[in-house]
Amino acid sequence: MIKPQPTFKLRVKLAGHEFEAEGAADLVIGHFEAFRTLVMGLGAAAHTVSAGREGRAFVSEAGRAKPYEAGQVPPFIRIDRQTNALSLCMLPTGGNSSGEAALLLLLGHKQIHGKDDVPVTELTEALKQSGCPVRRLDRALSVHLRDHSVVKSGRGKGGRYRLTNLGIKKAHLLATQIDPAGI
Repeated sequence: MIKPQPTFKLRVKLAGHEFEAEGAADLVIGHFEAFRTLVMGLGAAAHTVSAGREGRAFVSEAGRAKPYEAGQVPPFIRIDRQTNALSLCMLPTGGNSSGEAALLLLLGHKQIHGKDDVPVTELTEALKQSGCPVRRLDRALSVHLRDHSVVKSGRGKGGRYRLTNLGIKKAHLLATQIDPAGI
C-alpha cells in the first residue's frame, strides 16, 4: 500500500513580493529558492531593469536596461550575417556560466528571431560559437530544468528548449548584470 505524499504549503512575503505554492515539499522548496534568488537579485538591480512594450529589455551603455523592438540586437549578442545564428560577445561569470549563457541565448532567440522553441543542435552550436562548448546541454541546463526556468520537449538531438516565464525573468536579470563596457 502506497501512502499519499503530504501536501506542503508555503506563503511568503519577501521584499514586497509575494510567493505562494502548494504541492510536494521538494518541488515547492525548489520554486521558492528560484523566487528568492530572483527577488534578492532584483533588490540590487531593480533600478536598472525596465521593460519595453512587450517586456523586452537589454543593457545599455550606461549599464541600465532599456527597451528594444524585435529585430534590434542587444550589445551582448552577435548575429552571423550569413547564417543568422546567434552567439554571445561576452559570457556570464559564475558557477554555471554555460547554463546562464544558454538562458541568454534562449532569450535572444525569443526576442530577436521570435522563436520560443530552440533546437538542441542550434543552441549547442551557439554556445560553441560563443566560446562555451558543452558536451551535454541537458547537464548545463540541469539547474534551470529543475527549477522550471527552462522546459525541454523531444529527445536527444531532436529536442527543443523553451524559456518559461520564470526563465525569461532570470534571463533579463542576467542581461542586466553583463557589463557592456567589457564587450
